[in-house]
Amino acid sequence: MEVDRGAAAAVGRRDLAEAALRAGDAVGACELAEAQMKAASSDGWARCCALLAPGQAASEASVSEVSVRADPQVASTMLPLAGIAQVPDWSAPYTPPPLRLLALRNWTALAPNVLVSRAGHLLDDHVGYPPSELWRHGVADFPGYVAAAGQIVLCERASQTVRLARPCFYLNASSNYAAWLMGDLPRLALLEQVRGVPIVLHGAVQDFHRASLALLGIDAAHVIEVAAGTRFECAQLYYVTSTYVHHAPGAHALNWLRVAVRRALGSGHRQLPLYLARRNYSAARPMLNEGALIAMLEGRGFLAIDAERHPLREQAVLAAAARLVVAPYGAALANALFAPPDAAALIIATKTQPEFARLLSLAGLPFAHVVAKPVKLRDGRNVSESYGYETNLAELTAVLDGSSLGRAG
Repeated sequence: MEVDRGAAAAVGRRDLAEAALRAGDAVGACELAEAQMKAASSDGWARCCALLAPGQAASEASVSEVSVRADPQVASTMLPLAGIAQVPDWSAPYTPPPLRLLALRNWTALAPNVLVSRAGHLLDDHVGYPPSELWRHGVADFPGYVAAAGQIVLCERASQTVRLARPCFYLNASSNYAAWLMGDLPRLALLEQVRGVPIVLHGAVQDFHRASLALLGIDAAHVIEVAAGTRFECAQLYYVTSTYVHHAPGAHALNWLRVAVRRALGSGHRQLPLYLARRNYSAARPMLNEGALIAMLEGRGFLAIDAERHPLREQAVLAAAARLVVAPYGAALANALFAPPDAAALIIATKTQPEFARLLSLAGLPFAHVVAKPVKLRDGRNVSESYGYETNLAELTAVLDGSSLGRAG
């Protein structure tokens, strides 16, 4: 019961803080945030910043817009699925957000991709959701406590600061593989406009971050790694806005990445249809009959891999040679971006979000869905945490046999 009361008190404080911001009481909102930090035995302080949308960033004295690249509308997106709830707009055409290269003078990254100016503006840009919405999603290590009325309260903690006097190109190191491939790495599409500056990689840097930069021909000597818990200050920071916002990946940047990676890998790889397994993800959307599914696909000549056990280059090589990619919804499916131009994909739907369907659409790859049946395993906050899934093998076989997807394999 103590845990329940504590959680209820935390929700109550946040609701009050949101109301305070809407009423123009930033001081009261910060006091509530600091009270929550104290209740959670966390040292630190709160500050209120004005939210600055990327499109209005150049109105701030310390920001210059170097360039902007607008994408055309993506006409083919997620297919309506029978037996699974969807947001109607997700099956409609969409226009990706513009790709902006900004020069930020004397800004501080309080945390990865959380950028604040000396004047107290926070850039409302992030991977997936902007900070004005991200605070509602309980993202670990995101310091946003509450946002409303064009402001956001940040919970700050004392930390080491890395300072750089010379210009740099800032890159967020998303810990999620798909978020990195769809929302961060493609920002390098505009790096050539500021050629010669070092890249600052901010976050919990992993081998796949380093390997992907190396694959793009970026010398490790030109990369400065800054740990996730460390602040970063720079006299002149070049920042490219996220290429993945509101489940909408950006076409120009993603296709730039696709061409660059496929060129770096070369050709001549053995072509096999590929299945990207989730055998090691028992805690999130487990495939309960995956063993039978893999046996069936291997009987049809598929190579089944656990993507997380392969280095990034190896994953990319396998995807670049796959004429057909089959996978349940999950981060590994982002590798389909590197598939050949005449490839196809089959998504086993365990979630309704459209980002992978949109990723395939902007790459011009045909795809289909098979909806997996949810099987209740335990109580949880949402469907993804409360259910395992079973794939209808007969339905999947029929899709492979009765469509161009099957011939692609």
